[in-house]
Amino acid sequence: MYQPLCTLIVLIIVPATVLAHGPSRQKVTREITLNAPAVMVWDLISDFCSIAQWHPSVMPSRLVGLDPLRS
Repeated sequence: MYQPLCTLIVLIIVPATVLAHGPSRQKVTREITLNAPAVMVWDLISDFCSIAQWHPSVMPSRLVGLDPLRS
């Protein structure tokens, strides 16, 4: 009687403590080096509507009535 009870307690407590810990934090880091001067890169990406020129998944857009430079 004592051994099955201890086994049952262990089978309940061990998974409960493992699940109580929760997921660990995940971190992903990506880095690329552009073979271009910073001024050239900023000229390309600073115009809000020019994203379609350098990002293939974005449809072209047009800004009406405001300065195209965003910050």
